[in-house]
Amino acid sequence: MKVWFNKVHDSRRSLVETDDPVIRIGRDTGNTVVLQSPLVGKQQAVIRRDNGLLTLENLGINSCVVGKDRGAGGTDLRVLTR
Repeated sequence: MKVWFNKVHDSRRSLVETDDPVIRIGRDTGNTVVLQSPLVGKQQAVIRRDNGLLTLENLGINSCVVGKDRGAGGTDLRVLTR
């Protein structure tokens, strides 16, 4: 799975590639994607791949943005893969 992401206020994109069906995002260094920001929780979000569908589960209280969709804390966003 390839996941491209931008850090807030940074136009450069970063890429994470993994064969794992789960990607963990947060400040903690044990996450797949580590974001050093006081606005990001230690375990902010989890992305899961299942049958061509990606689901981002927002574990934190702050919102997560996927494309133009914003998910408030505790919500899920579903994205079709290409």
